[in-house]
Amino acid sequence: MDRTAFQAVAQVERHHWFFVARRRIIRAVLQRNFPPRSDRCILDIGPGTGTMMELLDSYGNVVGAEYASDALPFFKELVQSSGRLVQACATRLPFIAGTFDLITAFDVLEHIEDDRAAVHEISGALRGEGTFFCTVPAHPWLWSDFDEFSHHHRRYTATSLRRLLTEADLRIERMFYMNSILFAPIVLIRVVRNSVKKMRMQLGLRADSRPKWAELRMPPLVINRVLTKTFGLEARWAPHLDIPFGLTLVCIASKR
Repeated sequence: MDRTAFQAVAQVERHHWFFVARRRIIRAVLQRNFPPRSDRCILDIGPGTGTMMELLDSYGNVVGAEYASDALPFFKELVQSSGRLVQACATRLPFIAGTFDLITAFDVLEHIEDDRAAVHEISGALRGEGTFFCTVPAHPWLWSDFDEFSHHHRRYTATSLRRLLTEADLRIERMFYMNSILFAPIVLIRVVRNSVKKMRMQLGLRADSRPKWAELRMPPLVINRVLTKTFGLEARWAPHLDIPFGLTLVCIASKR
């Protein structure tokens, strides 16, 4: 991501329905699987503007590894976290092997060109029986302008993510989807937009003036509240049920 993308996220991340509900779901999964422990060492890969590091504070001692220098000003301005932040690339982590009990990467792997090298680094940085907890965008066929704006290299399938992690000597403990309640309407919107874009290109018409970051616009207050509550309902079952469809893949894997 570049400065424009980080700025767009920073402006809405505290209140936008997607980010608020996502934090609720991830918090519920953390509470189920990782009871707070003062001696737990946590590494958050790609914390960006830093709101997930704030969340992780309650579960151990957190270090963030952020490669993009464009994110650092927003992190310092917005985040109330006791964790430390280092500038580092996920494919070359500056830590001794076997340092961390838990490593997280929330919507990060898709930004890394060599995701295999990154996952092998992550595996090496985990202690024996350590855990990797990640989320990634699902379904390559849902590729959109927003993926391009966010500098994604790919969207994942369950098969491709499973293969990626197992090749790095990680054992899948749980894999499921979130953003399932809103799956159908969001898929419909994206399919229609992609079809219209393709049709305009074939007809030689001017590109849609709608900005690629339009999905980050704050909707009207009432709609934002409804979407937050709707998506946030998934926090009730995400710790227990492996939902087989959704817009985001969630995976918990342990070191063999």
